[in-house]
Amino acid sequence: MRLGRLAPVVAALATTLVFALLLRDAVQAARSPSSIPQAAPVCSTPGQDTVFASFDRMVTVRVPGSSPRTMRVEFYSVVDAHEAPSPPGAFV
Repeated sequence: MRLGRLAPVVAALATTLVFALLLRDAVQAARSPSSIPQAAPVCSTPGQDTVFASFDRMVTVRVPGSSPRTMRVEFYSVVDAHEAPSPPGAFV
């Protein structure tokens, strides 16, 4: 008789565990760098003020038109900064 009552409890616990694992995997997949859309690299034009914005609009970079040469801006979306490789060029 007790085994009959225990089976639904075990089934509910197993279902909860499987759901939690699936949810964790879905969140990790959503956060992975490959799933974050990257903005295309763009160059500024001398003589024109140019504003670059990251895909999520959390970061903007303004290049004044008085800049003597073209500047290329790329934004890297990093989930875990300790695991990501360093970007090329000067880090600002």
